[in-house]
Parts: sequence; structure tokens; C-alpha cells
Amino acid sequence: MNINIKRALTGGLLAAAATGAVLVPAQASAANNTWGAISYSPSTDAWGTAINFSSGSDARYVAKDKCGHSDCQVMTLHNNCGALVTNKVAGTWWWAYAPTRSAARGQAMEFAGWSPNAKLQVTTCIGD
Repeated sequence: MNINIKRALTGGLLAAAATGAVLVPAQASAANNTWGAISYSPSTDAWGTAINFSSGSDARYVAKDKCGHSDCQVMTLHNNCGALVTNKVAGTWWWAYAPTRSAARGQAMEFAGWSPNAKLQVTTCIGD
């Protein structure tokens, strides 16, 4: 089951949207058990990424360190791609993960309602 994570800063909500799609890692042979992470600081709009780690905890640590602020939130990736979208006008942000870069970007923008104020901050994939 593909779970996409949506985080809205204004309400502090964490919601998951599940689909019946089956995840097939984009680079299954090269990324059999590979981890990454995206971090985001709502107070500063700073972000960081970490990719191609052998453990989720290592990827989270590096991404949070690259973000550089105490309020950095982290989304972990496992054999997939992730995207971060922010809307500074509304004070909200979303992230999503999916098997491909374009699918992750599209899902995060969909969570943002394709708002003209929504800005794609970063996309990254295992294997980058």
C-alpha cells in the first residue's frame, strides 16, 4: 500500500492518504534497502536532504543536521522518492513520497491544492 504523508503546519495535523497502488521501487536493484530523508524548518523555511544511507536513523540525523534548526521536522524515505512543498502565505507545508520523482512532486502539489502560492522546495530520490 502506498502511503503519502501530508503535514499542515497551521493545524499541526498529520494525515495519511492511502491508495491501492503497489509500490515498485524506481531502482529496485540498486536501492534494495536504502534510506533517505527530507527535513524542513517551518520557522525559517530551511530544509535539508540526506540520501543513500544504510539506515533510516542515519538519514534522519543527517537531513536534520543539514536543515540546521531545532524545529526541523523529518520525513524518512525508503527505496523511493520524496518532495517538499511550502506555502509561506498560508503558513502551511506538505510532503509526499512515491515511487518516482514526478509522482512525489505531483502528490505534494495535490496536497497543497495546486495553490499558486505553493512552492516546490525539493524533490529527491534514492539513487540520486
